[in-house]
Amino acid sequence: MPLLEKARMEGAVVVLKLDGERGVGDNGPYTVLISGGPLGTDFIRADHHDLDEALMIVISRYAAQCWSMPLPHESK
Repeated sequence: MPLLEKARMEGAVVVLKLDGERGVGDNGPYTVLISGGPLGTDFIRADHHDLDEALMIVISRYAAQCWSMPLPHESK
């Protein structure tokens, strides 16, 4: 979680949602969202069936946008 802590220290807000009401046909029970800080009014969000995958997507997109780091390959 050091990268999420770094984003928080920059003023970003990170939200993890574990939604027990979502079913098999939905985007997945896990939502990760990061907003604020260097993103300004923008936000980055991932809905997924795997929490680790959702975290990787959001952290890598934040790193690419705010820290000029290249995006790794994303699985769908």
